[in-house]
Amino acid sequence: MIGQKGKVERFLSAHPVFTRTEFRETVSPGQPLSSSDSLLRYHAASGRIRHVAPGVYAFVPPHLDPANFHPDRILVASRIRADGVVAYHTALELHGLAYSETSQTQLLSGGRRAR
Repeated sequence: MIGQKGKVERFLSAHPVFTRTEFRETVSPGQPLSSSDSLLRYHAASGRIRHVAPGVYAFVPPHLDPANFHPDRILVASRIRADGVVAYHTALELHGLAYSETSQTQLLSGGRRAR
């Protein structure tokens, strides 16, 4: 049986950007919400992950400084809304059709973001 540490390691290596729900369902299914939240807080405090948006975290590769790490903005945007679709200029960038890059990421969604 894989221990808690092994589950976290496997999860982080497979998910560079993930949601709180994805983490909980994979690493500690059936456990209280406080259990997975404690794990997230622990790994954030140790610099292994960064909180990048409400309910969204990014794995910090071991060779990088957590204070200077910036995850891929499109991966982060893809995790903010379950029904979100990368759109407009951002979609052109992904397809290699944009003639310029921008720091804005455009995401379409059918509803309001939960707070």
